[in-house]
Amino acid sequence: MREVSVRMLHFCRDLARASDVDERALVAGLDSIRPVAGKEPDWIDWDDFVEVIERFERMVGGAEAVGRAMRDAIPTAYPELRAFASVFVLPIPAFRFVMTRLMGTMYRNIAVETIEDLGGDRVRWTQTIPEPYRASEAFHRGTVSMVELFPRNLDLPDARIERVTIAPREAEFIVQFPTVDPLALRSARAVSSAANVLAVQLDEAFSKIIETLRGRPEGSGSGNGTLRSDGGSPRHADARDWADRLALSPRQREVFALLVEGRANKDIAAALHCSERNIEFHVGRILRSARVSSRAELLVKVLGARP
Repeated sequence: MREVSVRMLHFCRDLARASDVDERALVAGLDSIRPVAGKEPDWIDWDDFVEVIERFERMVGGAEAVGRAMRDAIPTAYPELRAFASVFVLPIPAFRFVMTRLMGTMYRNIAVETIEDLGGDRVRWTQTIPEPYRASEAFHRGTVSMVELFPRNLDLPDARIERVTIAPREAEFIVQFPTVDPLALRSARAVSSAANVLAVQLDEAFSKIIETLRGRPEGSGSGNGTLRSDGGSPRHADARDWADRLALSPRQREVFALLVEGRANKDIAAALHCSERNIEFHVGRILRSARVSSRAELLVKVLGARP
């Protein structure tokens, strides 16, 4: 069974580019990562993903170098995280949402169900790799860097790692997130209604995503997720409905299918074998047709509300 969304492999490749690491060497010999009939898989094996993480850590020179790579790549790597976090005002609710909801869409075998509030913008949680999956301290070390940098998605200072205990299968974290100043809190109250509406829509969107991903049969990850104009089964029924409603061209429907997955223009261009400039043109047309100004708005509109 394949446990990890290929989106996490894209994230690792973004880090490799930021560190001048050979991407081919990073994934060499890993069977579940290989394209099938020219199409990238939707899911990859946990063991292969862990191997990529551990190779990357070795290739860049250790955990501290991985942290620096994440810091360098944060403007471009995993842009959906910044889009999702921007719905929230305070860092802890945003982080809680990402860890308890988003992680479930990226990994079938990893879930953080409880994040304990310690007061004073401090939280504690435990992250576990269950049997029989391959244990990896490097996976937990990568989480440390991700957590430290997470507040940057809300344009806040780094979080402070107070304590982390790492074992091959389990890691416990105590982290202090930056405190938002009183003026920002007053501003937050002024926009709380709008933020709450967006948060509800986002939560509904992820409920649908989780339901879709968990309901996919084993071995179904061979396609590229293209929305077919002939009435074939799409990745998500709501996405197909929106593609119909927006009267997208056949090529725009292909771009749209990958766009609502959170794929970057470069990845969409590679998947559809065309130039990145061509994809930029189609994305612009899609956003205008949907009457939204960003990918984040498109994702909430398409997956968080019915047309």
